[in-house]
Amino acid sequence: MRILVLCQYYAPEEVGAGIWVTEMAEDLVRLGHDVTVATAFPNYPKRQVFEAYKGKKFQREMLNGVDVWRSYIYANPSESTKSRLLNWASFCASSCLSVAFRRKKHDVIYAIMPPLPLGMVAAWLALWKRTRLVANVQDVYPDAAVDLGFLKNPTLISFFRKMERYVYRKASRIVVISDGFKKNLIAKGVPDSKVDIVFNWADTDSILPGEPDPGLRSKLGIKPDEFAVIYSGGLTNNSCVERLIEAAIRMQDEKVRFVIVGNGAREGALKQMVTDNNLSNVSFHPFQPLELYPDVLRASDLSVVTLSRDAAKVSVPSKVYKQMAAGRPILVIASTENELTRMINVAEAGVTVSSDSPEEVCAAIRKVIGNREAGRLMGANAREFVVKNCSRPVCVKLIEKSLKAAVEQAL
Repeated sequence: MRILVLCQYYAPEEVGAGIWVTEMAEDLVRLGHDVTVATAFPNYPKRQVFEAYKGKKFQREMLNGVDVWRSYIYANPSESTKSRLLNWASFCASSCLSVAFRRKKHDVIYAIMPPLPLGMVAAWLALWKRTRLVANVQDVYPDAAVDLGFLKNPTLISFFRKMERYVYRKASRIVVISDGFKKNLIAKGVPDSKVDIVFNWADTDSILPGEPDPGLRSKLGIKPDEFAVIYSGGLTNNSCVERLIEAAIRMQDEKVRFVIVGNGAREGALKQMVTDNNLSNVSFHPFQPLELYPDVLRASDLSVVTLSRDAAKVSVPSKVYKQMAAGRPILVIASTENELTRMINVAEAGVTVSSDSPEEVCAAIRKVIGNREAGRLMGANAREFVVKNCSRPVCVKLIEKSLKAAVEQAL
């Protein structure tokens, strides 16, 4: 197949969606397909264009067999709503121009959403190029923006809901990352037969269980006799890392080290919480290089995934699969009714607590400390679940199957 992947994030970005989209594109090439990626100039997570790409509007390059078309994006480190909207809108506009006037033909366009308007761009391009569209839904928009309070205007909500329905209608197939997402789409009138579930994945060959590196644990501020609770990910408004710090306040006299690895809009406020409470059991570190990520995961005794109550309704963080691949027990801090909590409970891979209760967080940590054998079993269960259901080869083959099914459909 000749596949065009339309997505905002791609290598050399080493955080978030850029990792798995790159892995998918390169794997599809290895499976014998001609893959083009239309993407932005790399700028995530700091929203500053990487030095090697500054000052450019369009660029074409080959990366590991993938034909990469880059186009302009407004990249500004400001976390304001206006800045974020300009970031998304600029790429939607520039990628449309980048693809529309190139002569290269494709059998299918695979659009990674959000942002939701990128799905609209993909639908237009599919019509213009007379090709099929497969939409990949990573977060359900506009539901996520409404639930998180970012989108309140009734007229705008109605506009984006119409956009959502249009993209679903024009797509030959839709790929979602959980059963809950599929139910959401079916409730909106999307035919069951049109929706495929493909988990995000972990590279289970590169992320392996094993003993922690003492040197790295020391670098992260973990003493030899401390139980390490590690959160590694974005410090965004969607997370509730505050609950972790509130737990640290309550556990100052216990041999527990809370390690927060990441950057984001909430970083300053979280650090201020630690300063205000004079906490010596919490340490912050920036995102680590991608090659160190498996070691960071293995450095933990308990790995943390957090989601705010509203974000938990419409999101499953892709990092959880990598944490599970490392064979560590998972602490989920989120509302009880969500896909993330359900998955961890079904896999018996960790402990899940409410995002409203720091006391529950403390109790969950003490539970794992008090029964290390149960914790090791949770970690083994986590690894087994990922290998069976969310490994890179399994998931990429499922995506290939969805793309082939779309190509076989009549235009």
